[in-house]
Amino acid sequence: MKRGPIDPDQVHAERLEHARHDLELWGRWVMQRTDGGLGYGQSVLANLQRVSQSGSGYEAPIVETHCSAIDDIVSTLPEQTRVQCRLHFGGRFSFAFIARQHRCAPATVSRNVAVAIQTVADRTLDHRKRNSYAM
Repeated sequence: MKRGPIDPDQVHAERLEHARHDLELWGRWVMQRTDGGLGYGQSVLANLQRVSQSGSGYEAPIVETHCSAIDDIVSTLPEQTRVQCRLHFGGRFSFAFIARQHRCAPATVSRNVAVAIQTVADRTLDHRKRNSYAM
């Protein structure tokens, strides 16, 4: 089966969308963690119980190891960017709300979130490349 030419712009857009999705999962994971700083999140049974009670508002279980890897990437970002990403992806707050809390422009928050998305996209691509060479 022959494939057509690969559009680099489409590939880039897909990588960014995947990174945004990773950060959305990470945000849920960060907000759900009740680890007391020990590095362990909620138990699987607690998550399943919460999901079973939510009915039509089903949210897929979060993969701890994947979110932990995303957390490692986010931890390399400047503190203000990390905090704003946690508020945006975890708290689902708007750029305008976060900007008011941090006394900056919404464009600054937008730029910081975009930097986080690009960083996650780049680092996860680097990780996949390293693993593909190891095979």
